[in-house]
Amino acid sequence: MKISFAPPFLVLFLLLLSHLFLTNNASTVVRSPNNNDENDTFCQSHGCRTCLHLPTVYQRSLCFQQWLRSIVQNDVSQYVPTTCAAIQLQTRKVVFDCHWLMHGVSEGMMYSKTTTTGNHSKQHLSMQEMKSQTLKEYSSCKTACDWACYHAVAAGYVRELVQRNINSLITNFAAALDDLCAALTKTDTNSKVPMAALYFQCYHGVGHGIIWVWDDLDLNSGAPIIPVNTALATCDSLHGSNIPGQGTLPSVTTAYFCRTGLYMQLWENHMKSLRDGRDDQTFEELKANIITLMIQLCKDHNLNDAA
Repeated sequence: MKISFAPPFLVLFLLLLSHLFLTNNASTVVRSPNNNDENDTFCQSHGCRTCLHLPTVYQRSLCFQQWLRSIVQNDVSQYVPTTCAAIQLQTRKVVFDCHWLMHGVSEGMMYSKTTTTGNHSKQHLSMQEMKSQTLKEYSSCKTACDWACYHAVAAGYVRELVQRNINSLITNFAAALDDLCAALTKTDTNSKVPMAALYFQCYHGVGHGIIWVWDDLDLNSGAPIIPVNTALATCDSLHGSNIPGQGTLPSVTTAYFCRTGLYMQLWENHMKSLRDGRDDQTFEELKANIITLMIQLCKDHNLNDAA
């Protein structure tokens, strides 16, 4: 397998481009994928209309992400309809893309009141039960919206590992992450999904998870669950897992896959902070601040050397 790597600064630059334009019942959200109604008609619920009429694409994205999450959390059977809704919101250009919307949908599935306690916790599950449930969730994922579901499920497992602080986070954490991706890569999913793709998506999701900001955890106070530089070292300490029929990829490849998710989450975390209280401002109004922030992030975490 030949894999090309983009330098970290380029990865962050591409993520910036994805933000340029970011300046009830789920089954009734979409009438038909082929209808030509205006977006006002497309929305068939109060929650949808509330999000739709927000002034900026960024505000609408956050609102729809939270709304779709709440629908699935209340009823996990709405996972497929909300996935369709997320895709339609992108197709109709209501949001720039549906990736983060699907993160919300997937979080709703993972912490649904119909499958867990419904309070964003799996603490009542044993480690084996939690792993089995994660495998089940992973096999339920769709590749829609750039594999967002796979990323969210892997990130959710990482969150639980950190919360439980199994034995010693420093000595055993990387091994637990490798074990997760080894299991998820072998998950019996749609036969059309290559094992190598599942491998990448798992480690990318791990990268998301190790600096995820979980809004419901008071102990985090809006901070990542692991400090960024520690998280970068964690990515680099991963050994990888065996891909059936292809062997084990070099550890540098696994580390890169993890770092792509970490870079993406790092930027998302800081964009939320940058926009705090300024959600109604357009990209053009925030452009100078965004560029300054990107350069500073690269300097703070030594991400500019490879560029």
